[in-house]
Amino acid sequence: MSKEKPYELYLATVQNTGWPIDGHRLVFGKWDYSPETYSLMDWGTGKEDEAVMMTFFQTEVEAGFEDADGLEAFKKTWEAGEYEWPGAFHLDADKVRDVEKIEKSPFVFKDVI
Repeated sequence: MSKEKPYELYLATVQNTGWPIDGHRLVFGKWDYSPETYSLMDWGTGKEDEAVMMTFFQTEVEAGFEDADGLEAFKKTWEAGEYEWPGAFHLDADKVRDVEKIEKSPFVFKDVI
């Protein structure tokens, strides 16, 4: 990994998480500080965005972070582009397959990378 970019990008398919992102091809980063995990970095619009949104909602509810306003309020915040991640979203290496190293994200949904 270079000093300019402390991570490498990978396009990979998510598997066996039990979350709505299973089966979706998303962009992950591998960082020096956590080389055995993949950190979600980017995804496409449409089905990918819906799956990531529902995964974030589900994991926030399971962790006790989501307030009582429920899914509709969460969707409204998400669709307005006002959702703020509570932290990094990492997956263990066994939760991704068909991993392909890439130079830049093929998606233009977010301006993260």
